Amino acid sequence: MTKYLALLSLVIIIALSSFSLYHQDNDIPVVEIIDPSNRSTVSYGSVINYRVNISDKEDGTSKYDEIQQTEVFLQLKYLPSEKDVSNYLQKEKQSEKAFILMKQNGCLNCHSLQYKLAGPSFRDIATRYGAATTTYEKLSEKIIKGSHGVWGDSQQMPPHPDLIKEDAVALARLVVQYGTDKNIDLYTGTEGTIQLRKNQNKNAAVLLLTASYLDHGIESANRKEGRAVAKIYLK
Repeated sequence: MTKYLALLSLVIIIALSSFSLYHQDNDIPVVEIIDPSNRSTVSYGSVINYRVNISDKEDGTSKYDEIQQTEVFLQLKYLPSEKDVSNYLQKEKQSEKAFILMKQNGCLNCHSLQYKLAGPSFRDIATRYGAATTTYEKLSEKIIKGSHGVWGDSQQMPPHPDLIKEDAVALARLVVQYGTDKNIDLYTGTEGTIQLRKNQNKNAAVLLLTASYLDHGIESANRKEGRAVAKIYLK
């Protein structure tokens, strides 16, 4: 009887340990913008270097090249003044889910905001279709079912049958939102150079940088995104 109870206890301990490992929580990645430093000042039209550090308990660190460069994003947003930063960040929270969906489904591997990659830029898509409910419906269908030859070439956008209609519409809205905003751009990788715009219209005093990384979760589940923000003053 004593041996039986001891064996039973061992089985329970092993089962509980397995359960604990299976349900291990996933930590949020730590994202840091190293360069340019927060609240630094740069000149209009200059070329600046940027550098981002990523540290994730499950995925590793960018320091040791354990983070894929194509999964690190740096968003640039030109704003008229510092008082506009808070409102913009609040507005961006409404788009966070759609942006994460965009990353999860590899949209940014084939599309950029301003320039053609394998597929058309978000700007070209927004220019062709415009911002309307019918646009979001039409684009959501293409996202789910895929498309071919729409832009006069042989490129094919793969289907995303696992996306629900609501999420596909949210993606379409974000594509058009980014495509119609001339004051926003997106860079990929933990480091690189940024060509700042010239002060032609004198309508931008702050450059807001938002670095982000979406981790791989635990066995691809419970994925989490880390973000960091830096304000750069333009002169």
